[in-house]
Amino acid sequence: MTNKRQRIVGFTIAPASVVLAAAIACGWIRTPPIPFAWVFSLLASAFLALSWAARNRIARIALFNVALLSALLAVTEGIACWIQLRPASPPRPFYEVYFEERTIAPPVPTQSDITPLMQPNDILGAVLHTNVQLWCWVYAGDRFVIRNQIQTTDGTGFRIPPPYHEERAQGSILFFGCSFTFGAYINDQAAMPYRVGLKLQGNYRIHNFGVSSYGPHQMLAQVEYGVVGRCVREPPRHIIYQALPDHAYRASGLRSYSRHSPRYAPGNDGRLVHTGSFAEWDKSHPKPPKGHLWETSFFISKLLQGDEPALHGKHIQTYVNIVQQSRNVLATQYPDARFHILFWDEPTRDARRIERALREAGLEVHRISDILGPDYHGLKGSPRFVSRGHPRPEANAMIADYAASRIIQ
Repeated sequence: MTNKRQRIVGFTIAPASVVLAAAIACGWIRTPPIPFAWVFSLLASAFLALSWAARNRIARIALFNVALLSALLAVTEGIACWIQLRPASPPRPFYEVYFEERTIAPPVPTQSDITPLMQPNDILGAVLHTNVQLWCWVYAGDRFVIRNQIQTTDGTGFRIPPPYHEERAQGSILFFGCSFTFGAYINDQAAMPYRVGLKLQGNYRIHNFGVSSYGPHQMLAQVEYGVVGRCVREPPRHIIYQALPDHAYRASGLRSYSRHSPRYAPGNDGRLVHTGSFAEWDKSHPKPPKGHLWETSFFISKLLQGDEPALHGKHIQTYVNIVQQSRNVLATQYPDARFHILFWDEPTRDARRIERALREAGLEVHRISDILGPDYHGLKGSPRFVSRGHPRPEANAMIADYAASRIIQ
């Protein structure tokens, strides 16, 4: 083939490939599976065609290398997206591991010795084992490191409550949330709900419904499926939900550990209904809609938003709707109880958007920064109050004092 024909073919294939790649990237045509693997492949063919048609030797080498890079991106994009799109695996045990109760610190466990604190559950994704008292171990690198904390659950399958004086009872207080409420990495007595009960001198029965990795969707499921009703005997006076900005991600299934948690979506009457787990939904709807097509690309999404998935207005609205419905259902069941939110506000745009949406929905929000004071600079910038991404006992003590004196009494 003559050089002239090479240029004609090259300059025909290249623009056609670029136009087709642009059409796929912009969603102008029906997107194939893993669309950006196709986009990078088409760009590779375009640069290869231009390299073939180029007259200058340096231009040919440069274009060929760009084509090679585009092909490498296409292969890597395809592999990365295939890994992300694989069916969700069964829920993993709680990221801390635990050992059976002993009077002294047990020896370093082997994998066969480990008793996970949590077990799978069809509705909630995972629940705590009942009536266990376990040493807390953390897997650090290639070994287990002992931590002196002991974490205990009662017969209801939740963290044990503080002492309670039934003869002078004034009701109960319900706490909802995740590991912040459960009290990860700390002793039973250092968990925030436990400390609130001690501050109130046993005049209220404390129920800690917090479980690690939970969000407001599990709170709603706990209420709607009777988990709360089976545990609560004394009429609640206050209901406190400890919220994190990350809960908005979990409520829309944007976290890998929330794939087996309950998915809520609006029903025909506009009220949220449980539609199974996120994993079940993905299995029956293999191509859920994306906020933007570029979110389907491993490389582009990482470049534009880092490791965090994009949190759109629809996700925040879903989160707020779930919290609202939880409050409304609880108000129907316990009309004398007030619903409060302890919000771990962060110096981020998403956290401000979430807090504003909660307040606009008429929910009572108490900011953690107002409780902990000027030394609190978010979860990543407050070593005085936060360790391993969770509240230290000192922070829980201050929050418990606020809850007991400003919210309850």
